[in-house]
This record gives sequence, C-alpha cells and structure tokens, in this order.
Amino acid sequence: MPTFLSVLAIPIVAGGIIARYLFLKIAHPIIWSPISLLPGPITATFWGSNLPALFDSKRSWKVHEIFLEKYGRTLRVFGLAKFDQRILTMDPMAIGYILQRSQTYQKPWQSRAFISSIIGESLFSAEGTKHRCQRRIADQAFGERNLQSFLPIMFTKSSQLTEKWIASTQGAEEGETTIETAMWVQRLSLDIIAEVGLGVNLDCVKDDSNKIHKTYMEMFGVLLKKQNPLLTFLGICIPKLQPYIPTDMFMTLRRCKATVYDFGMKLIDEKRRLLAQREKCKHRDFLTLFLKANCHPDVPQDQRMSDEELLDIVNTLLSGGSETTALAITWTLHYLSLHPEVQERLREELCTVQTYSPSQVCGDDEILALFESIDSLPYLDAVIKESLRLSPSIHSTIRVAMVDDEIPLSESMVMRDGKVENVLRVKQGQWIHLPLEAVNIDKTIWGDDAWEFKPERWEALPKEVSRLPGAYSHMLSFSAGPRVCIGMRFAHMEMKIVLHQLISCLKFKPKARIIKGTLTFSKPYVEEDWKNGRPSSLPLDVSRYLPDEAACI
Repeated sequence: MPTFLSVLAIPIVAGGIIARYLFLKIAHPIIWSPISLLPGPITATFWGSNLPALFDSKRSWKVHEIFLEKYGRTLRVFGLAKFDQRILTMDPMAIGYILQRSQTYQKPWQSRAFISSIIGESLFSAEGTKHRCQRRIADQAFGERNLQSFLPIMFTKSSQLTEKWIASTQGAEEGETTIETAMWVQRLSLDIIAEVGLGVNLDCVKDDSNKIHKTYMEMFGVLLKKQNPLLTFLGICIPKLQPYIPTDMFMTLRRCKATVYDFGMKLIDEKRRLLAQREKCKHRDFLTLFLKANCHPDVPQDQRMSDEELLDIVNTLLSGGSETTALAITWTLHYLSLHPEVQERLREELCTVQTYSPSQVCGDDEILALFESIDSLPYLDAVIKESLRLSPSIHSTIRVAMVDDEIPLSESMVMRDGKVENVLRVKQGQWIHLPLEAVNIDKTIWGDDAWEFKPERWEALPKEVSRLPGAYSHMLSFSAGPRVCIGMRFAHMEMKIVLHQLISCLKFKPKARIIKGTLTFSKPYVEEDWKNGRPSSLPLDVSRYLPDEAACI
C-alpha cells in the first residue's frame, strides 16, 4: 500500500521538474542572459517579439535599416518572447566567421526538424558526418564537366516553354495575353532538375496533369495556410508525433511525401537494376552517381546510405532543386517587367546570340559553344546578379553556437552599460540570426540606391562590397562557407539559358501589384492573394517580340 508521503512525493517531484524547467528556460534567460547587455529594441509586453517586423516583406528592409542606424551591426532581438533572446548580426566579418565554421555554428535542431518534415533529412538539413558524405558525392555531381553534359536538356526544355508562350500570344487579341509565369517557370525547373538530377522526363511543361508537379504544389501550398500554432510547434519539435497530430499541414505533408517516395523508390529500384546489368553505366544524373558511390567497395557497409536517405535525396532534388531556381528566374522576369528600359537593353544584347531551336541538330561542341556565348554576355550577367541581390530565394538563416566562442567584429559594439566591445562573446546554445537579404540591400555597403533595381551598378561596385563574405560576387544570395549552395553554378547556367530564350522572343509587362511574401522561401504574390492566403503567382502581360531580323525562330 502506498503511504501518504509516497503519494505526496509524486506531485512534489513533478512540480520541481516543471519549476526547474521554467527557471532555466524562462526566468534565467531574462535575468542572467549573457547577451542582455547587447544593444537592441524593446518590446511592449512579455510576449512581444521582433521577428514579425524582421520577416514582414513590407517592413523588413526599413526595420533592418532602422536597427542598423540605432543599435549598430550586431544587436539583441526577442524571438518567441522576452525569455527568447537572440543575436542578429549584419556585420560582414561576423557573418563570414560563422558561415565558415559549419561545425561550430549549425542550424538549430528545430529548423532541421521543420525542413526534414517537408523534404526529409538530406543536404539542406543534415549535419556532421552525414552531411559531409552526401556533400562529397554531390560535389562530383555538380562539377562543371558533368553540368555541361546536361546543357542540351536545359536548352530543349527552355525552348519548349518559349514555344508554348509564343503559341499563347498568337491566339490572343492584339497579340498580347496574360500568363501566370511563376507556375510555368516552376514546371520548367521541375522538368530540368528531374532529368538532370534523376534521369527521368516528367514533361510538366506539356502535361498539365503531372502527378509529381501537383504533389509539390500541394505540399508548398499547405505551408501558407493558418495552422494551430501549438500543435504545429509540437509536431516540429517531436517529429515522431506528426502521424498522430490531426492538422491539415502534417496530414498533407505526410500524404505528399508518400507520393514522392513511392515514385522515388520505383526509380531507385530501376536504376539499381540497370547498374547491376551493366559494367559501365553511362548515366550521369545525380541519383545514379549517388547510387554508384553508395555501392562502391571502398565504402564500409555502416557508412552507406539507406533507402530512406536516398529517398530524401530524391525529394530534396525535386523540391529544392526546382523551387529556388524557379524563384530566381521568376523574380528576374518581375523586375524586367517593371523596368522596360532594362528589358529592352538586355534584349538587344541577347539577340546578338542565336536562340536554340528544337529543330536544330547540334552536337555537344556546338551546344557548349552556344552556352559559352550566352554565358559571356555582360549585361545578362549584371541583370541576374541584381535580381539575386534584391530577391534571394532565402530571406535569412539561423545558426546555433555548439560551443562557447568569441566572434570577431568589423565594427565595435556599444553595450547597454556604455562599454565598448570588439568581439561578440556567445555561449553554447545561443541562436544567431543572419539576415542574408538585409546585407544584400545595406545602403552603407551598396550605396544610397541599394533598394533600386540597377544592373548598371555591377559595372563599378562600391569598395565596401568586397568586404562581404558571400560566395557569389560577394553577395549572400547563395550563402557562404562549407555549406554554400551546392547548386549555385547549376542555377546560374539554367537562369542564363532560360532568360536568353524567353527575353529574345517575348516582351513582358506588369499585370498586377506584386509583393514579396517570406515563408519557407521569398516568393512573389499578387497583393490580394497574399492577404487572403492564396498561392504565390506572377501574372504578366506577354507579347511576341518581332524585330526586323528576329533572333528567335
């Protein structure tokens, strides 16, 4: 029989555990936070947060500018509430230091869990040994020579979309029609990455009912919908509970991932069968390279990727590989539609290089020569850089310190007690926000016209730009360090080929007021659609370009 004291001990112990948790997670961070003396904004209430202002596209640029002027490049902000004190740094030296040390500063497990719930655990969310193994194989897949072998695919698919849009204008009144460009560009990018990454032709541009495309549209669309915040947070923190949480988001993600993984497993089985039959498989798609490397005799059994990990790679290639590049192309079309003088100057340059036609029979050398001609066009390069500067696919990123550390700063901090610090001291577990987009449009670095779309700036950049640690022309659009976007060169090649085809043959004008919505990615939205939770879109008025001697056929 339990005694009175033993029965009483249960709630006492439970109460003690709860009290300790509340003290360590809420009271202690507020009273004794090691970053409490950092300069930074205040909030009106205990539950006040600075995050909405930092991520809201209508306020984000201005808020970052105000914070920079008032508090300096490195400051303290509040996350979920006052007990959640985080660091925000716009200091180029600090950002470079953090991104170069990917083992010391990793993505928080909460972020990794959220990414994994969408696309599985692969290059975007993996850390440590798993990430290094996957990255080593991926580096081979994304090598320049391998990418060049896929140029015919990029040209063919881009030409298919261009012809489809030309056909739409021919049946329209006065030769001009409205096209929802974002959706079509996303289909095009999915077609390209599916063939390059998996060796399979989805034909999304021609097939409106393609199952995989519809699955990803549904998967990313559900992230826009309002969810129960408590249940969503619980599912992200404890992924194993997701099958038992009856929210629209988790049920949709589960169903969509099952569809993609069923497709992926059939693909993997077929490729394994082909690899087993042939001593030398000539397929060079990314998935085949992963499978070849995975079964190599030198790879120990315990270090080989499981089927689940391979399926995560399939998911990552299809989602991340298509979404980010599609957004980059879509934003460029948006900026060109708003700036007809830039569009016209770009078209004049593009028309000096003949566009690719499916009726042409081109050898590998001819295709490579055609791409090299496009790749060497200076104004096209400037337009792409300027678009990626203003609208990188990823608005910002977060890192957590795995150990106590001192981060060097290019500009000293004036603390709340008046002391001046030249280094940022962080404790293990400290969250640090890196606002990639804000650094890309920092007026103190890029000049007073930093918020404007001006490709001409790339002809003579301010000296301060060279301080930035980004991997792509100093910008942070593709991040930096060991975890720099592995598909940077691939995206650059695809953007140049697609834009060359489209702009050489078509003219674009704005149709609706477009704003930037930042959720998983930074996407264009018709303003009313964003307010009402409808999907991302970029409707443009499109017409055929017909010069005296047209470059396109």
